[in-house]
Amino acid sequence: LGIMYYPVSGVLVNKCVKVAQVNNVPDVNTVTSSGQIFETSISTIGSDWKRYVGFYEIEDSLVYFVELPNSDIYKLIFTGFGGMTTGDFIFTREQVFATGLETNLIENKILNVYPNPASEEVNVTFVRADNETLINIVDLTGKEVFSKQINGVKGMTQERIDVNHLTKGIYFLNIVSSSNRSTQKIIIK
Repeated sequence: LGIMYYPVSGVLVNKCVKVAQVNNVPDVNTVTSSGQIFETSISTIGSDWKRYVGFYEIEDSLVYFVELPNSDIYKLIFTGFGGMTTGDFIFTREQVFATGLETNLIENKILNVYPNPASEEVNVTFVRADNETLINIVDLTGKEVFSKQINGVKGMTQERIDVNHLTKGIYFLNIVSSSNRSTQKIIIK
């Protein structure tokens, strides 16, 4: 009898990225990254989140937490695999907002901008460093096309911005305070 080898598709992790694999999760929606052990191995995610049984069956009690070099943590749950011919890895990704917020309060850190690309509106979630914060959008020439002053308490904030009036193209969304600025590229389609 000979050994049969076959190729396996999986997910590898970039340098400076850490991953915690959490097995046998009773409810993938409620598990948190708190207390999980993060590893730097390139193959922490690998291919064991799926198995072939005439079709690809996805492990439904497995969650990965991915920590980026800037300390942002995402919950990753695989939901499908298109097979080796397509190489499509299908998963949900959710940013874990509670992690690291206390250390980020000194900056106007943009946590999430969606949808991007957008056509009607953009939702921006960010951590406000000052009580007075300006949100603006500028085009590629630097011309300001939207501006809004936000007043209130420091901390995590979400704003909805109507971009319906903007022409198609690339813009920059800025969160500006007296001490800091954070910028995110947005695309209007």
